[in-house]
Amino acid sequence: MLGPLLTAVVANPSKRRAELVRDLAVILALQLSALAYGMHTLALARPAVLAFEIDLFRVVSASEVDADSLNQAPPGLQTLSWAGPRTLAAVKPTSPDEQLRTIELGLAGIPLAALPAYWRDYSTEASKAWQRGQPVAPLIASSPETAAAVHELARKAGLDVATLRALPLLARRGEGTVLLAPPDARIVGMLPVALPP
Repeated sequence: MLGPLLTAVVANPSKRRAELVRDLAVILALQLSALAYGMHTLALARPAVLAFEIDLFRVVSASEVDADSLNQAPPGLQTLSWAGPRTLAAVKPTSPDEQLRTIELGLAGIPLAALPAYWRDYSTEASKAWQRGQPVAPLIASSPETAAAVHELARKAGLDVATLRALPLLARRGEGTVLLAPPDARIVGMLPVALPP
């Protein structure tokens, strides 16, 4: 939008050709710079990780993960996905020093899920996710729209609603719910509704 407006401002039939070309080149450079900045911002804001973290799922954007620490992740998890968030688990450290460090980082706003050193393949922690999951009955009772969405997700997965479990979902811009299916705690859907207390 800004490009055509600037072009209309600088376009003047009385200008020499060299001046007009120079002005249009400046406008083109500004437009390309704005496009590059926008693409860079989108790349950083993209959801890169969906991590099971202790008793909830957390969405982590690419900007929240220190790119220099990706080499600390296990093999196979050392890159950030461009095709949607990668599902994985973030495990608590075992040493007291590391536990204290992750608590301090958490208080500073850096969640465990943003620390590649603690990433693990989701399948290794899926049983814990299933154990921490809550029945979906309170979620269904929360509203008719939510009930319809849960029933539709269960139908698409070919499951009975009563077999599903739910865990909270946290993201920078809000809360939601992740629905898990037996026996491997696979994710069958997400809802933009927080679990009732």
